[in-house]
Amino acid sequence: MLDIPLFLKINQPKQIVSWITILIISTIAFLTVGLYYEYPKYLKLRGEVVEDQNEFLVKTVVMETDLLKLKKSKLIIENKYIRHQINYIKTTYYLDNEAQKYYEVLLNVNLDNNLKKNQLPILMKFELPKTTLIKEFINSIKKGMI
Repeated sequence: MLDIPLFLKINQPKQIVSWITILIISTIAFLTVGLYYEYPKYLKLRGEVVEDQNEFLVKTVVMETDLLKLKKSKLIIENKYIRHQINYIKTTYYLDNEAQKYYEVLLNVNLDNNLKKNQLPILMKFELPKTTLIKEFINSIKKGMI
């Protein structure tokens, strides 16, 4: 006689089987998209244009954890990619209660002529390397544990 497992003998309702199938397919689809779809991440900062020895620089305040990101990223001002270089990093500031260090950074930027005005506020966006949903999820869990 054939030894058929017990769960095959039980008549399961078709709704339960269909919901389990939908759940499995959805989980596989989410994991596939999360692992393989890459998108750029952005770091948004505010700065101001300052004039130093007939040269226009952009001054901004950056968290300690974001300093390395500035070097490896691409700068976007007014939807244009602009070359930048860190000119000078000034002393440490503590702006919040969590003892997070902030640094004042002066950037060498090739600004357009309409932006070369002293004390002009600028919104900057730094395009960071591409990432995936799973990587971001794992990083957020790590940050929460530390």
